[in-house]
Amino acid sequence: PTAVATSPRDTAEDTDRLLAEPPSGTVQAPAASPPSHRRCWQQRRFVMIFICLITMSQCYIVDIPGAIGIGSGDATIQARFHEKGKTYNQVMNQGLYSIYSWPSTVLALVGGYLIDKHLGLRRATVLFGASLTLGAWLFYAGVHTTQYPLMLAGRFFAGLGAESMSISQSCFIARYFPGGDGVALAFGFTTTVCHIGATANFFGSPRIASAVGVDVAVLLGAIVTLVSFSAAVILALLDRHAESVGAVAISHHERFSSSNNTQTAPFRLAAFLKLPASALLLSAICGFVYACLFPFIGIARNFFTTMYGLKGTDAATQVAYFQIACAIGSPFIGVAIDCTGYIIVWLGSLCLGFAISHVIFALTSAVPAPLMMVVMGLIYSAVVSSMWPS
Repeated sequence: PTAVATSPRDTAEDTDRLLAEPPSGTVQAPAASPPSHRRCWQQRRFVMIFICLITMSQCYIVDIPGAIGIGSGDATIQARFHEKGKTYNQVMNQGLYSIYSWPSTVLALVGGYLIDKHLGLRRATVLFGASLTLGAWLFYAGVHTTQYPLMLAGRFFAGLGAESMSISQSCFIARYFPGGDGVALAFGFTTTVCHIGATANFFGSPRIASAVGVDVAVLLGAIVTLVSFSAAVILALLDRHAESVGAVAISHHERFSSSNNTQTAPFRLAAFLKLPASALLLSAICGFVYACLFPFIGIARNFFTTMYGLKGTDAATQVAYFQIACAIGSPFIGVAIDCTGYIIVWLGSLCLGFAISHVIFALTSAVPAPLMMVVMGLIYSAVVSSMWPS
């Protein structure tokens, strides 16, 4: 037979074609039809409503130990334990934050793995909402019966659900705001709502505890988680409906679970070693910022009692100023950073400002506490706004 000459270009094109074709016998997942942009916009408003309800409820209960855990007066968990002849101190109160946070440093990663590989976004959101609700009610039972181990168990389950649910909320936002279209605004709005929930806690819980009792204030937090769980269920139903009408593309998990031969890459922790250095540095910045902030929030009521001589609800109100500054400042600071650019300069300057504010708190009480908390809230909002686009 006559040999046909082939050019290197023809050979490369044939190779690319063969590589693009799936191996024989491989079952491909059905292609996702492109979503209707008009329908997607119609669904976004409803999805954001329920995402915000989840966020507000979650942020309301996180800092209940900081709002009414310890301090002067009778309207604290500490006073309730002392009435029963039991010990409750600052170390135990901070332990509630530790058991909430430490498991989540690893299990939030597991939550993301469950969403991607096993449960899918909708089932995972409902499961995490159930864990948050269970934890809140166990915590209430522990406060009501003055059983500290039960309180620890409640905070453990609440931490598992709340932190993993944050991943679910981010996935829903990315799903309904594809291509970055409005995603920064959506994240900014949920951050504002989050701080509104935290503000309601620091303003409301001490006053409710003073008026009708500590256990009633904690019970209200448990009831709030029922709102969060209900919103998670409705959000899952809305997402299924949005898929059925073509408002969003069929999710990755649903497409592949419908195939007869599911072939997915195994989960490997070694993949983290391949992350770029910038991602690792941003993760480190995020970790150090939160390490400065959340322990301070946990001891803030007692700190303002000791350093500034504030009592009861007045001490807890100072933390509410921080949350109000975050809620109001987040959208405006985000717009300022978007308009000016220089994200790295912003981020470095703000981290320095965050450190200086802590040093001022540690060395002097001459600066008014509300002013310092507002400044710290604005700095924190700017740090978060700088990290998102990075």
